[in-house]
Amino acid sequence: MNFSLVKTTWLIALNVIIKHRLTSIIGGITLIGFGLLLFDISNAGDGRYGEAENLPTVITENQPVVNTRLEAFPEVLSANTHHSYLIQGQSMEILMAIAEQFNLEVSHKLEAINALAVTLDNVTRKRLKQTPGIIRIQKNSKSLAITASKNGKGGGKGNGKGGGKGGGNSIPILNAPVSSYIDAEPFLTFDANYTRWKLVNRANNNFALSSIELAWPIVNGPLAQFTVNNSGGVDTGNLTATSDGVYMYLTLTSQMLGTHADLSKNKITEYGLVFTHEPATDAGLYQINLTFALDDSSKAFIEGQGSLIQSLNDAYRDSFYPAMVKADILHEQGITGDGVTVAVVDSGLRGDFDWSMQYKVNGGNRIKAFYNAISDTLVDTHIFDKFDAERHGYLEDGNGHGSHISSIIVRSLPKVDAMTGEYENSYNGIAPNANLVAVKALDTNGQGTYADVIRGIDFVIANKEKYNIRILNLSLSTSVQSHYWDDLLNQAVMKAWQAGIFVVASAGNTGPDAMTIGVPGNVPYVMTVGAVSDNYSVTNSSDDFLARFSAAGPTYEGFVKPELVAPGGHILGFMPSDGKLAQDHPEFFDGIGWFMMSGTSQAAAIVSGIAALVLEQDVNLSPDELKCRLLSAGQPAVNGQGQLAVSIFQQGSGLIDAYQAVYSSAAGCANQGLDVDADLAGTSHFGGRANQDENGQYYISGLEGSGYLWQDGYLWVDGYLWADGYLWADGYLWADGYLWADGYLWADGYLWVDSHSTMADKIEANVWVSQE
Repeated sequence: MNFSLVKTTWLIALNVIIKHRLTSIIGGITLIGFGLLLFDISNAGDGRYGEAENLPTVITENQPVVNTRLEAFPEVLSANTHHSYLIQGQSMEILMAIAEQFNLEVSHKLEAINALAVTLDNVTRKRLKQTPGIIRIQKNSKSLAITASKNGKGGGKGNGKGGGKGGGNSIPILNAPVSSYIDAEPFLTFDANYTRWKLVNRANNNFALSSIELAWPIVNGPLAQFTVNNSGGVDTGNLTATSDGVYMYLTLTSQMLGTHADLSKNKITEYGLVFTHEPATDAGLYQINLTFALDDSSKAFIEGQGSLIQSLNDAYRDSFYPAMVKADILHEQGITGDGVTVAVVDSGLRGDFDWSMQYKVNGGNRIKAFYNAISDTLVDTHIFDKFDAERHGYLEDGNGHGSHISSIIVRSLPKVDAMTGEYENSYNGIAPNANLVAVKALDTNGQGTYADVIRGIDFVIANKEKYNIRILNLSLSTSVQSHYWDDLLNQAVMKAWQAGIFVVASAGNTGPDAMTIGVPGNVPYVMTVGAVSDNYSVTNSSDDFLARFSAAGPTYEGFVKPELVAPGGHILGFMPSDGKLAQDHPEFFDGIGWFMMSGTSQAAAIVSGIAALVLEQDVNLSPDELKCRLLSAGQPAVNGQGQLAVSIFQQGSGLIDAYQAVYSSAAGCANQGLDVDADLAGTSHFGGRANQDENGQYYISGLEGSGYLWQDGYLWVDGYLWADGYLWADGYLWADGYLWADGYLWADGYLWVDSHSTMADKIEANVWVSQE
């Protein structure tokens, strides 16, 4: 700065004030304001924050070097404006001494990453950045959240109507058409040769049907039987259906239906169509139209319109996803995750009145701790060993997402056969005998701060031995604003991995485009999970498809993510009736505790449960070894020629198979070339093998084949063959890492905005997406 110019300007301004008394007041104000501005400029230095490091240069072919130093947007803050910040230091002792020196208000001590959450004004923040011992300052905005709507969408395919038993519509006025009293599910369920549709009469009167009109694809063959509540019904084998060469049509009259023509008041009815061949699984190809005798009004199946209906067996039902990943076979063998503790950092936990959340298969409390990272309060094991947690109010989850995630992992309700109503030797949760540590870090709105989530992870690390915590589930995500090693949440996650805790993170619901993996899923060490849907067909895996919302890789550092995919479409789990999600989306709540939700959050929970099954069988596995076992159990989607049908950047090693994971002996196939100790110490950082050519096509260095190339487009097909025993070229070479180098040919480079000071995007336990 030219201080001689400043001095001259100052003297000129002073001379003007002396000579012109009438303008002295205005001149004085101008002089003071100008002086403060000059003071601020003179103290600004050559960068606004000072704590941001130089990032590696991104070099593209035939282009000049692009400098990707973190550049900050101008910030206008008064000296009196206070905000919450995370300050990271060389040690906790140094930080506490600095806090005392500056008389800072400390809200969180984050031991895992040597950081404090403090309240600062702008002047103090600027002074701190110049203080020896301070490594990084990051704004602690409320950037973790659960339920933000994606693209303005709210309730998925449902009609958004709520109220009444099992969600759905409230009772209409008495003179309304009969059809308005009937609520139905917005989907069909396909199971072997069965196609099912469920509805409920919400009126206080019985209603008679005059007819049911049916239409179905001709490839299904003739309709062999029409069932009502899995029994009886109409033997349609002797009836002749008409056809137009594409569809077959059949009308069932009230005489054919007999007693099944009546819909009883306040009762659930499930219709089943049994075909001679395995049916097509596109629900849009079917017609089921009910006409009522009283007023000739009609109720038709319309895909995407309706509500989740309660099971015919009350709280007991089939959640389906354990069978989809073959965990049901392990349950029958007695492998249930016994002795393994899973920690879930989310919106909290609530219990059900069937006790399947708190208690294991044969009784005995599973909840080892409920830690509220927002209020820094703990309910410990001895309380849960003595009392029913739900009835005594020891649990809290105003949002419901955390309860849903936890139920997918551990719920011990037995599976009920949809046809016979009989209990089976399998369960609704993946690891029904696993223990649980619930950490509440997100509020009723599904939002939280970096400080609260990191404090939750800090609690998990500090109490690993006390509760035998082996797995940490993080079904949350936010946008990437720095290299993985600079993000403070990622540092806490790497600390957990370093401590021997296997971390499972959701990929995020921001797909299907490339480079959409969020934080902390972009940490190379952890298991990052994407989502697939079974297309509502329970037993037909050939129509399972990659969910369109599932985020895709590679990461900015070139790592292949997600490493696995798991069921994440229309997943059934427990939800408290007063949870915000159940209130906001009643069409997906059955009224007694079951909630349907889609997302990579749910897929991550399934993999966490499978990890518990593996650890029950081999308790000595390290996180890297466990990751290898799970990687080796992926079944990639392949085409008719046996080649990868979906990019490796979308599916990783494929759809997880729990049975193969438990009995795998794979070793040395995960995190090769990485060093978490060096990463955390800052002595080395790492990159993956992904890159991008001059045409914008992503590829894996050293590997060839269509599955290793991707033009950042979503390949939509009806389904894939998920290969059992696919042979990867050169093993899992694509999963390896090496020392960071400045050689990534991302199309336009990338810029991050002051990651060390803002981190203002929402971290979400994943945005709400339509059911798939």
